[in-house]
Amino acid sequence: MMPTVALDDPLQTLATVSFSGDRAGMCRYLDWLFAGIEIAGKDVIDIGGGTGWLALYCSLQNARSVTLVEPFGAGSGAGMLDGLRRALHVFNATNVTVVNARFPCHDLNRRFDL
Repeated sequence: MMPTVALDDPLQTLATVSFSGDRAGMCRYLDWLFAGIEIAGKDVIDIGGGTGWLALYCSLQNARSVTLVEPFGAGSGAGMLDGLRRALHVFNATNVTVVNARFPCHDLNRRFDL
């Protein structure tokens, strides 16, 4: 069983766990991407979520719910779903739902804030 992590600095921890490239650059990108956007309490959809780092970021920013849509097995890299599941466990991201489907998918008859 994988341990969960202490989230003293969640953004740095996210960069360390789920991103293998320029971690500082990823943090700057997320700061820029979500500048001025209130995520806390929102319902978020991440279309083409892949490895899930945007979904995890929104989860760490206290989104009410995050729905990640990715067609695993239909073009996604091998092992991507397993890596995503591990990251969700490490971050205890219980507000993230993974939908293994192509977009648009009929199961998403609801509204999202972001």
